[in-house]
Amino acid sequence: MTFPLENDISTQATVIFVDFLRQVSLAADLAEKHMKECDKEQLSGLWTVSSLKKTLESELLSSFDGPLGVEPTFTALLQMYEDQGRPWKCNFSEKPESHSKTSDSYQGKLKLTSLHEAARSQNMGRIAEAIDDAEDVSARDILGWTPLHYGVRQHDVVTALLRSPRTDINAQDLIEWTPLHYACKSQEKADEKIDYEAARLYGTVGSMHYNTILRLLDRGADINAQGRDGVAPIHCTAMTGFVEAVKLLTKAGADINVLDGSGKTALHWAAFYGKQATVEYLWNIAKRTLRDREGRTSLHLAVISGEWETARWFINNDADVMARDQYMRIPLHQAAWDGMLDVVQLMCEKSPTAANTSDSAGLTPLRCAVENGQEAVVQWLLEHTGAEVNHIWQGNSLVLSAIRGSHAGVVEVLIKHGASLTGRSRNGMSLLHESIRYGNEEITEMLLKAGVRDSSDDDGNSVIKMAKGVEK
Repeated sequence: MTFPLENDISTQATVIFVDFLRQVSLAADLAEKHMKECDKEQLSGLWTVSSLKKTLESELLSSFDGPLGVEPTFTALLQMYEDQGRPWKCNFSEKPESHSKTSDSYQGKLKLTSLHEAARSQNMGRIAEAIDDAEDVSARDILGWTPLHYGVRQHDVVTALLRSPRTDINAQDLIEWTPLHYACKSQEKADEKIDYEAARLYGTVGSMHYNTILRLLDRGADINAQGRDGVAPIHCTAMTGFVEAVKLLTKAGADINVLDGSGKTALHWAAFYGKQATVEYLWNIAKRTLRDREGRTSLHLAVISGEWETARWFINNDADVMARDQYMRIPLHQAAWDGMLDVVQLMCEKSPTAANTSDSAGLTPLRCAVENGQEAVVQWLLEHTGAEVNHIWQGNSLVLSAIRGSHAGVVEVLIKHGASLTGRSRNGMSLLHESIRYGNEEITEMLLKAGVRDSSDDDGNSVIKMAKGVEK
C-alpha cells in the first residue's frame, strides 16, 4: 500500500488486500465452526488462520490515518459487499464510520456503472435502454462483478440482461465465481412454495431462484465452473439446501462428487449445514465414502456442526460409524463430548466396539465425555458398553480428569462403577490432593466418604495440612 493517493493502482491494491482479508476472515469463522473443544490437534491450524487475520486487520487499520485514503475506499467496499448480497462485518477494535451509500466519487473508483446499479435495483427501463444503446453489458466493477452478477437475485433482471448477445454468462469475479455460483447461493426461504403443477406442465418450478438457475443453464452457463476456492455451483445449492435446484443441476450434468478446496463434496456441505432434504437426495446418488481433507465423512461433519437430526438419519441409513478422520477419531468421540446420549446409543448399537476406540492421541469416547462433564453419557457407556473405568491417558485417570474439570456428578458415577481412587497424578499428587488444590469441596467430601484417607505428595506435603494452607 505505497501507491500515490489518486492512482487507480492504489485503489486496486486496497481492494485486493481487503478482499483477501474478507476471505481469510470467512475461512477463520468456518474453521472455528468445524473445530470443537475436543479437536485439540487442530488448534495450531486455527491459530495460524486467526493470526493471519489479526495481522491483516492491524495493517489495514494502520493505513486509515495515512496519506493513502484507505478508509474511504474500505467503507465504500463494505457498502459494495452489502449491495452484492454478501455483507461482511469486520471485528475491528476501531471501526470506520458506518456506511450508508457508496458515494458518487467512489463509484468511479470502484468502476461501478449505471448499469450495475440498474441491475442491483431492478431498474428494468434502464437495463432495456442500455441494451438498445449497445452499452457494455458485461462491464466489471473493481471486484469483478458484471451487471449479471448483481442481477441473479431477480429472475426478470437476468432475463433482460440475457437478451443481449454481449452478456458474458461465465464472467468471473475476483474469487472466480460466476453468476451461476451466486444464483445457486441465493438463500431460499424454507417455506417458499414450489409450483409443482408448473413443473409438470412446463418443466420449470414456480420459484424465482430456480427459474434463474434454469435460465442461466439454458444460455450456456458452465455448470461445473470452480472458483479459486474450488467451490462449484452444486456446492452452493447444497449449502443453502434448495433441493430442487440440486436436482436441476444434477439432471443437467453437474459433477455431484466434485471436490472444493477443502476436499468437500455437495453431500459434505449439505450434511454440515443440516440440509436434510438435500442430504437424502444426494445420499442415493453420490459417492458416500468420500472424505474431505481432514479425512471426515458426511457423518463426521453433521456431528461436528451439531446437526443431530441429520446425524441420526445417517446412522439409521448405514453410514459408517467407525470411519476415522485424519486424527483417527470416529464420530462417537464428538457425540460423547457433546453429550448427545441418543446419538451415542445409536452409534454403539451399530458398532459395539466403538466405545473403546482410541484416537491418535489416545482419547476414547468415554474420556471425551468425562473431560466435558457429560454425566449421562459416562454412566451409559460404563453400564452398557464395557468401557474401561480405569483407563489411563497421558498418565492421568478418568477420575483425575473429572476432578480437574470440577465435574462432581461424573466423579460420583466413576466411583460407583469401581474407579480406582489410589492413583496419583504425574506430578505425584493423590486424588484428594488434586481435589483440594482445585478447590472443589463437594468432590473432596465425596472422596473422603468413599474411603480416601490423608496422604502426602512426593514432597511430603500432607493433604489435610495443605487444606489448612500449611506446606513444607
